[in-house]
Amino acid sequence: HQLLEQARGDLGGRCRHVRTLRLEGDAVPAICALAEAEGAELIAMGHRGLGDLASLVLGSVSHGVLQRTKAAVLLVK
Repeated sequence: HQLLEQARGDLGGRCRHVRTLRLEGDAVPAICALAEAEGAELIAMGHRGLGDLASLVLGSVSHGVLQRTKAAVLLVK
């Protein structure tokens, strides 16, 4: 929670609408459905950088969101 508040503060007045939400359930469909319902232009999310093999075995939320959403996706490592 503290990290989200810090990020919000860092954005300052540069963004008109910034919301942080906590979702439950399968991450990829939940994120994509919310983004579509809200008409989001940008989804900002963290990326751990597990590598190709680990992502293949464990799955990658960021990769799934990139493949399924129409919004721009900003990955932060």
